[in-house]
Amino acid sequence: MSRGKFVDLFKETQCSWCRRFYTLSPYLCIYTDLRSSCPYFEKLDERDRESLLNWKKLWGRMEYKIRDVQEKRCMAKCCKCGALNPNPQEMTCWRCGERLVRCPEHDQLFHWDFDAQSFKCRAQGCPRKCPTCKEDKLQYNVYGNSWVCNHSCPFVESKARRNEFSEHYERMAGTKKHSVIKRRKRTSGMAVAALILGILGIGFLATIFGALGMEDAKRPGSKGYGMAVAGFVLGIIGLLVSVGILVFVAVM
Repeated sequence: MSRGKFVDLFKETQCSWCRRFYTLSPYLCIYTDLRSSCPYFEKLDERDRESLLNWKKLWGRMEYKIRDVQEKRCMAKCCKCGALNPNPQEMTCWRCGERLVRCPEHDQLFHWDFDAQSFKCRAQGCPRKCPTCKEDKLQYNVYGNSWVCNHSCPFVESKARRNEFSEHYERMAGTKKHSVIKRRKRTSGMAVAALILGILGIGFLATIFGALGMEDAKRPGSKGYGMAVAGFVLGIIGLLVSVGILVFVAVM
């Protein structure tokens, strides 16, 4: 496969839209492999993304990352929009929110093998043998929700049983097909520190932690922006009070 093909595959991942992936010195992404639904995602605008994708210096990294995911068999593909979801952090597609397809026999996400252009289960012993021809040619048709034999026999097992996880997911999602279960957000530690320092009257530190906390709370998966603002304001008030006291002492 040519390097251009790997670049085209990379374009279908969420990492291709993330500013952190394209940093060189230092490399700001905390992960060593590709991810999807990443909590540290920083989206690029379309113009900057196209410019960086055409930067040939990065094509080698893109190819290496795609090959690594292929070898580890951890590339899920969305059946609705076609987006690639390597090492998915959610059970839904990063682009459209559609539920990613799992093997109904082993309750594992299907791996998209781009060399064979087919979905494959990561579990040992899957696909199972065809009950008609007894060959290991049985594969799951994710679009038709059925097991089909790729051998010469006409076997098709429709209405493949759904696993318990799928049923549990739909109950959690309110039985809506394209609903997304949201990740529980974490409270920014800097925002908490800013509020505590502001209450204690340590204005200088409260201001610094408040500014950092507001930036940290804007990240996906974080909360506490209001707490950071409150700490920042208390810090400013603390600084003004401190300056006022110093001026008063100097005048006296």
